[in-house]
Amino acid sequence: MKPVTEKLVLAFAFDMFPESPAVRVDFGLDGAGATKKFGALQAGWRRESFSEEELDAALGNGPALTALVARGGSTVVFTTAWDDLPDEEDEDDEQAQVAFGG
Repeated sequence: MKPVTEKLVLAFAFDMFPESPAVRVDFGLDGAGATKKFGALQAGWRRESFSEEELDAALGNGPALTALVARGGSTVVFTTAWDDLPDEEDEDDEQAQVAFGG
């Protein structure tokens, strides 16, 4: 499990909003509704609606985080700063198009 995920799990256990800016950004807890989003994740974790490994895999992925909390009945929608970044495969395709005049 990534250290940032471990910090979030500790925040769940101690019932404290995470202090780490990295945790807040990577799990979409840095904008409007952050407290509600934290609560949705914490509730899902406490109910075991998802595993810590699944939470770790969803790091930086708003739709994946939304899907995790939806398992427990939450309608909270997550976005992260990472959602709009192209993945490496997309970047490779763009670079190839430029290199070959596409």
